[in-house]
This record gives sequence, structure tokens and C-alpha cells, in this order.
Amino acid sequence: MDATPPPDQNLRILQIYNLYRLALSAILLASFLTNPISTQLGNLVPALFLQTALTYTASSLLVLLVFRRTEHREVPQRLISALFIGDILALTLLSHASSGVESGLALLHLVTVAAGSLLLRKRMSTFLAAVASIAIIFSEAYLNLRMSVPANQYIQAGLLGALLLAASLYLESLAERMRLSAQLAAAQASSILNLEQLNQLIIKRMRTGILVVDPAGAVLTSNDAAHRMLRHASVADDVTPAAVLPVVLRKQLDLWRHLHPR
Repeated sequence: MDATPPPDQNLRILQIYNLYRLALSAILLASFLTNPISTQLGNLVPALFLQTALTYTASSLLVLLVFRRTEHREVPQRLISALFIGDILALTLLSHASSGVESGLALLHLVTVAAGSLLLRKRMSTFLAAVASIAIIFSEAYLNLRMSVPANQYIQAGLLGALLLAASLYLESLAERMRLSAQLAAAQASSILNLEQLNQLIIKRMRTGILVVDPAGAVLTSNDAAHRMLRHASVADDVTPAAVLPVVLRKQLDLWRHLHPR
């Protein structure tokens, strides 16, 4: 059984995530440009933060435009994986340029990992969480080589990495249950439709004449036997759907309703 979401659902989630990426990158870029001195964004390596934020915003806009043209098409898993790995790289660089986990930007990896757990196959989503965890820890180790990093930042990086893996595993199981439920509902709907078609075929070929009418006396459906009987008795020439019930039968129906009130 395929563990990936249906193409339509996949595209909807991906489009929402692309809007989030564009909004996030634009907000970070605007915050840095409007207040570059007092803000903590890019306080360690301003040039790296600016270049990464510009590239992230431009790529987010490009990806949003490209995926809007792929409606009703299944997006390849490799392309989605590359998109998430690129996001992890961009967020890691932005966090690194802002003094690492101390800035709080590393927490944005949670959104990327959560979206990846919904859109990617199980092994790939776990791999995505592992890449994000390694990237965060590597960034803190590199910062330690350049400057004195408090010991608690390593603890924060380790805890965040564990949180990413736990969130990925939980969301994977949740997404899998949702996919199985959707597949079961689709199978049940297909079975109900097949049974309805079978019932219609049986009713159509029955020798007993059957007419289904609404309270106003309009014929909703009828079978071939009813057509033959009514035409043979010269009661009606037309008993197709939307036709009016013949007067003789309407009187009998009214009498039956009178004798059998609800």
C-alpha cells in the first residue's frame, strides 16, 4: 500500500507550506533591513544573514509560482525532499548568523519537519528530522570554535534535536492513520456505489412494476416492467423520471395514504 498522500491532498499541503515559507523569509528579511542594529537577527554574521534571507525569499517566491502551475499533478518525492533540505540549510544559516539556538530561529525547524512528515514517505521524513538535528548540533560546534558558547546552548541543541525526531515519529504515525482512514473511506464509498448500481440493475430487470414518486406525484424512477404494464393498460404514455403519476394510480396512492396514515 502506498504510504504517500493522494496527489490533491499533497498539493494542498505543499501550497500552504510554500505560502508559509514566503511569508517567513519575507518577514525575516524585512525585520533585518528595517532594524539591523538593535535586532538580534544576524547579529553575529550580518552579511551571511542578509545573503541567506535574500536567497530564501527569492527561492520561496519562485517555488510558489512553479508549484501553482502543477495543479492536479503529483509532485515527485525527490523534488519535495530537496525543497525541505534546502529549507533546513537556509534556517541553519540564518540561525548560525544570529548566534545559534540562542536566537530561537532553530525552533523553526519544527515546522519544516512537521510538513515533511505529512508529505514524505516514512523513511524520508525521519531522515529529514535527522538532517535538521545534525545541522543544529554542527552549527553550535562550529560556533564554539569561533567564540565562547555557553554550555547550555549544547544542551538546548541536543534537546531540540531530540524534539525534532520525536515530532517526526509522532506525526508520521498520525499521518499514516489519516491516510489509511482516507483509503478505507474511499473503498467504502466505491463499494456503496457498486451496490447502488447493482440494486438499480436488479430493480430495472424485475418483472414486478416499480414506480418511485415524490409527495407531489412526480415520478422519480421506474423500471422496465412498469413501463410495459402502464403502456399495455393505456394508462400512461410516459413514465420517465419527472413525469406526473397517472390519475388512476394517483387516486389509488391517495387512498392508500388515507388508509395508512403515518
